[in-house]
Amino acid sequence: MYTSLPQKFQIRNNCIISYQDYSYLDSSKTKKREEKPIIIQSGTYTESAKKRLKKCLDIWTYSYAGLDVQFSFITLTISSKYKSEIDYYTYLKQFIEIITYRYKNVNYAWKLELQENGNPHYHLLFDTEIQWKSVRKQWNKIQSIHVDEYQIKMKSKYKNGYYFDNTMVDKNGNTVSEEIQEKRFKIGYKANWRNPNSTDVKIENNLEAVQKYISKYINKTENENKTITYNSNRWCGTSDSLKLIKYATIEEISTDVETLQKLSQCCTKIIEKENRYICTIHDKINTETIRYAEQKTIEENRKILHINQIQLNEKLIKKDAETYTKLFEK
Repeated sequence: MYTSLPQKFQIRNNCIISYQDYSYLDSSKTKKREEKPIIIQSGTYTESAKKRLKKCLDIWTYSYAGLDVQFSFITLTISSKYKSEIDYYTYLKQFIEIITYRYKNVNYAWKLELQENGNPHYHLLFDTEIQWKSVRKQWNKIQSIHVDEYQIKMKSKYKNGYYFDNTMVDKNGNTVSEEIQEKRFKIGYKANWRNPNSTDVKIENNLEAVQKYISKYINKTENENKTITYNSNRWCGTSDSLKLIKYATIEEISTDVETLQKLSQCCTKIIEKENRYICTIHDKINTETIRYAEQKTIEENRKILHINQIQLNEKLIKKDAETYTKLFEK
């Protein structure tokens, strides 16, 4: 192996990573590493936080391989201008508490982003199908201050009835068609402008698509908007369950000869930093030792994640849907 220290092999979805097992050093000479929480004190989404979140989500999807699981991608936005006096993290906490009360044992992750106008918005991922009417009703209730301002703005804009607004553009800078504008007006007017389009919910059960979505939003470059100063010590996070799951690992000293030989033959990349060995990346191999370790760990992860044990509060979910629908009844 690359060093004199025994190695540990971490089994991932598409590769195996080996690194030095520092537990064999004298504990009095080395400090035990403590896992850092996903909290960013600098007020930015740092590379280290990004790596921790990515690892957590990689293990999550790795543990679901072969299962038919519905994932919900949810985006939450605020419906008027950002207010520096509001702690928007408390909005997010309220929303998560409401959803996890309706969907017990659900696992989730979230990330904060800034829009081009400086407004904060949140991307969330849940491992079950979340009713979009619950999402819209509860989020608009939480951000009621912004809904109030949105209502005043829209009533003022359309005080003389509908008109085509040639300054209204989509995210690509194209003018929104009159057909779409008129449709939006009718929906908004019917709801007395109390139903801003502040949420988006997409359901996906293809694990590869889920992984692509995760990669897209984790690696997305943050908007460096200079018109506001957004203060937050939490830019991403997960449910407690996701902090407990792990990759399967095997130790060099207890690994069979066949597995070690195959691993030594399929080294694809040695990672170093400042002339210091970090780890070695190997192609994924298939031996009995690898299969056993992987299966055992995935089973343990699935117990932690309460796979197939989501408990729906159908009464509240139904009530959310009914209350939301009443917005459009006259």
